[in-house]
Amino acid sequence: MPDTANNDLTNALSAVSTLIGYIGTEVATSQCFDRVVWPQRSYNNFTVRNAWKAALLMPLGGPLQTAAIKTIDALFKNGLMRGARLGHMLGTCFFPDSALEYQLYENGVACGGVGHVRNGIWPRILRDLPMVTPASQRRHEDEEEQRQDDDTSRRKLSETRQWTPVSHLSITVAKPDDDDDDARRPVVIEGDIDAVTLRTFLAIITSEITGLAVSIVVATVWKSAWMVLWLAPLILKLIAACCAIPRHRFTPETLPSPPSSGEDGEQQEGPPKASFYLENGQELHIIEGPVHIIRPFFRHYGHPQRQRWSEIVQIAVVIAFGINFPIGLVVSILCMSVPLQCMWTGYVLYVTIALYISRYTRGESWLTTEERIAEALVFAEKHPGQTRTLFKAAEGCMLQLELSRSVHNSFGLAKQQALRLLRVPVEAETLLPSS
Repeated sequence: MPDTANNDLTNALSAVSTLIGYIGTEVATSQCFDRVVWPQRSYNNFTVRNAWKAALLMPLGGPLQTAAIKTIDALFKNGLMRGARLGHMLGTCFFPDSALEYQLYENGVACGGVGHVRNGIWPRILRDLPMVTPASQRRHEDEEEQRQDDDTSRRKLSETRQWTPVSHLSITVAKPDDDDDDARRPVVIEGDIDAVTLRTFLAIITSEITGLAVSIVVATVWKSAWMVLWLAPLILKLIAACCAIPRHRFTPETLPSPPSSGEDGEQQEGPPKASFYLENGQELHIIEGPVHIIRPFFRHYGHPQRQRWSEIVQIAVVIAFGINFPIGLVVSILCMSVPLQCMWTGYVLYVTIALYISRYTRGESWLTTEERIAEALVFAEKHPGQTRTLFKAAEGCMLQLELSRSVHNSFGLAKQQALRLLRVPVEAETLLPSS
């Protein structure tokens, strides 16, 4: 009788594990591996305050085979599997492509054709900002904006089809003497393309702390070598971090000509500024600043440097994540005792639930550089005059970021606000391009 009961329990656990494989294999996305191969950016905002997210909702010990296959397919499609320095990184886990486009405006006039954002960090920061409410924006409106809202506020709330936010990010180069002139407390955010730091390794260990704890229990109570199944995700993440591919640093573009002179013949101070306009879903974004400073972030900033052995290791890590669950499933059915099989089935069920939660709560931005900058910008927005946000793009290059936002009860009104921010003449009735 006991053997029959154990067999029934084993069969039930096998069925549950197989079901988890079916319902869980589609939940993970290739963004899981974007985080694995670029740990500097993925864990740049790891702190004691948000460590619980990493510990409870970011393990990768579940069914990842479908996400791994899609990731490897992208590598094949881009030619990276053909050999050293062949193919291109853009559009793979090494350098994801946002597929967004921007239009450049100078002095209210569209310049050139549509440009590609590629892996630009600024649109992702604006995308991750929490939604601004109509009530909060009224505290910061100018008279023209207030007059416009007075005209449109007659609409009943039930007639509002959608709230459309407009985000305006101003980027300037912070000078060394700015600290003497500005009483606001500087919040400096480090770049994310340097070597992997201790913060990154601590974040990786924290993200797999549940698997580490279970492996210790398995080794202590059952003295089983299968504890390695729970340690595998942590080991793979650490290997990927140790072999992280170096990335291109920020390099300002060379100005084609010196700054133009004004009507009085005197040379204008500073390089020419422009505005980059883009639509991200149902949001309108305007990024304003010197062209030679902003455009490199839409081109080669953070692009991986080709190192074949590092690429091979990273690709092998992705493949290992893909086969980790199938191997664990086979081992649990054929080789594990019933208690161990219960431990393994319960853990992969927990990881699958965590993947579902993180997928639908925008977990891809947790602990990232984008989240860190977004938090600093929102704090400065809510507490004007207290802090200023600085991003260390490179050694000797500190960028100051200023954010202003508004929300409108129709897409047309949001575009009108974007026209004003772009300084497009109203009489021109220019229609902004849609991306």
